[in-house]
Amino acid sequence: MTGEPPMNRRVLSDLLSVHRPGDLLHEVLHFCDLDKRAPEGSVVASAYQTAVRLYQGRFENYCGCDTAYHDFAHVAETFLAMARLLHGARLASESVSARDMAVGLTAAILHDAGYIRKSDESGETGAYYRSEHEERSMAFVSQHGAAIGLTRPEVRDCQSMIRGTIMAEDVNAMSFRSHATELLVRMLSNADLLAQLSSDTYLERLMFLFDEDRHSPRPHYRDLVDCYHRAISFDDLARSRLDRHLDQSETYLTKHFERRWDLSENLYRVAMDRQIQFLKSIVTRNGFAPRRHLRRWGSLQTQQQRMSESIPS
Repeated sequence: MTGEPPMNRRVLSDLLSVHRPGDLLHEVLHFCDLDKRAPEGSVVASAYQTAVRLYQGRFENYCGCDTAYHDFAHVAETFLAMARLLHGARLASESVSARDMAVGLTAAILHDAGYIRKSDESGETGAYYRSEHEERSMAFVSQHGAAIGLTRPEVRDCQSMIRGTIMAEDVNAMSFRSHATELLVRMLSNADLLAQLSSDTYLERLMFLFDEDRHSPRPHYRDLVDCYHRAISFDDLARSRLDRHLDQSETYLTKHFERRWDLSENLYRVAMDRQIQFLKSIVTRNGFAPRRHLRRWGSLQTQQQRMSESIPS
């Protein structure tokens, strides 16, 4: 990984040169000041390793990831966004313990585990379980949380965080075990959306979202172009949700980028704005075709290849 961002660049994807899945884990442990030999760092490393094995098809009784939108790259980017929010909250004098970080990061890396099919399950791909994937993710954490190093109350907190990522769920109406749990739920609700909408290959990845939709029991989109048009209204919905569920998000992220990269802006918001502006400019063209009008297919392929590598235990 590079230690510093390139000069005069303000692009989120340029901050880290990720060559293998373990690079993201190393970055998060570094700026969160977690040692993987210590209890809290060990939990984070164990959860991350569990996710890598699960998505790569090396976890007993599971098939591995076969959904190209909800893949390991997405959960790893959610993990990174969650860590940045946690780090920024600490810098803003929010009471966030190392244990809070470990539990929140575990929920982040496993929040979409429900898309992974078990070996004895039917369905062409994990997209078949789209409508119930959050409940399935919660069940996965319940079954494997102790092996990762979580206590029973922490497993329940992780389940609350995953529930908060359901788009139909109003986090403001949920009840929480503690203030710390509430903060973590709100953070993961935001991190999940930030990771998607800020990705430099988000627009290309919408083709994969459309493919997942086609393999789900109740498709949402009429066709591929409809998927891209509806991404604009989803952006509006997501931004409203981000502001409603964690109004300190801008402060936390700005403080993180200031401390970690000496940058004075929230690069997630910058990336999201660029993506939606470009999307609006291309979907109105006559004969709009994603394959022709989008440009980052090579970057997407490289990202997928790098994130499919194993990391040492």
